[in-house]
Amino acid sequence: MLCSTAVLLSLFLGIITTTVVATTTTSSSSSSSKEEYRPSTWYQRYDSYPKYCSTPEEMNARLIPNLRDKDPLIGETRLVHVTAVIRHGARTPWSSNEQCWKGYWDVSKDTSRWDCDLTTVMAPPDPNVVVEEEEGEKNSALLLLPDDAFFLYEKVYDALNTSDRGALRNELNGTCQVGQMLLQGYEQQIMNGKNLRQAYGYHDNEYTHDERMRLFDLTSVYSATDELNQLYLRADDDQRTVMSGQVLLRGLFDDEIKRKFKMDGTYPNLMLHIADRDRDVLGANSMTCPRLKELEDMAKKSIEYQTFNNSDYRNSLRWYARDKLGITSNGGELLDCLMTTICTDRELPDAVNDFGSTGIDGSMFQSLVDADITSYNLIIKHNNSEHSKLAMGPVRTT
Repeated sequence: MLCSTAVLLSLFLGIITTTVVATTTTSSSSSSSKEEYRPSTWYQRYDSYPKYCSTPEEMNARLIPNLRDKDPLIGETRLVHVTAVIRHGARTPWSSNEQCWKGYWDVSKDTSRWDCDLTTVMAPPDPNVVVEEEEGEKNSALLLLPDDAFFLYEKVYDALNTSDRGALRNELNGTCQVGQMLLQGYEQQIMNGKNLRQAYGYHDNEYTHDERMRLFDLTSVYSATDELNQLYLRADDDQRTVMSGQVLLRGLFDDEIKRKFKMDGTYPNLMLHIADRDRDVLGANSMTCPRLKELEDMAKKSIEYQTFNNSDYRNSLRWYARDKLGITSNGGELLDCLMTTICTDRELPDAVNDFGSTGIDGSMFQSLVDADITSYNLIIKHNNSEHSKLAMGPVRTT
């Protein structure tokens, strides 16, 4: 874009609060399945980790590059708008019905129970806003309570009674809900926010920051608050994506938010645009667009997909998963099982505990992951990515 005033950063969170804030608590538990806030002990079990895990080293390598130097064809460029598509942070498994390997849910395994210390806090609406809505207009004479006179709810998912096999329990046998963001995910989104701040935030007296990249004026609390009000926030209605957005914004505006609270005892109130999860368009959704299912079926019947799906290589991986892991389903859950296990330092079965292997047979972990990804990509990239283009089309209008 040509030179203009830089004003806006849009954030889309999901596959690509309503006042909800994120907090953390600590625990003295020594259980390996307990989510303890000790970052120095994370990512220690394995010699190497997939990029998917977004370890601190991987996150530190994801800095936002500067604009290119002056282009002889179009001259100097300057940012006027940025749309950042952010995936959620590290999470628990998305279902307790996943067809993982044999023994995954055995009580003796650290994959069988997921406890979370990272909780979601909810607040009721400001009582003054309620009065204004009921009266139909803003009238200072009707105000009942100061802005900070309300309480918070902290959502804690009780494990219920798990003392006996078969007793009533949560889906993940602990205090986590399915697909809940973990403390590792918190740190990932803090880093995402800091990377955005480094790239786009500036102060008036800061001459080292590339002026072509300046989007957020952080010179004062008031200027930063103005910039916050120009954000457009969009997320799907999952705990992990909503909290990811909140934590990212903390990394982006943490200093200014603290200073504002010290000045007047208030926090910013941001609008988050969201939709019913089952009807949302941030991910491919055949409920809102039946044509997507037709395109998926067409892709699966294609020569490319059938050639890969029926190849000796693909069948050998299925046999390996069946014979070594006890997996008979083709539901695609294995990728989620593998990644949520290795990324949280839980125990992988010996048959796939070889990530990073450079032996003659390579890594079975990586081979199984690549096969699932290839199957998925053959669908969404079929016929010049027709499925992907149709699925993402509505996002441009939301």
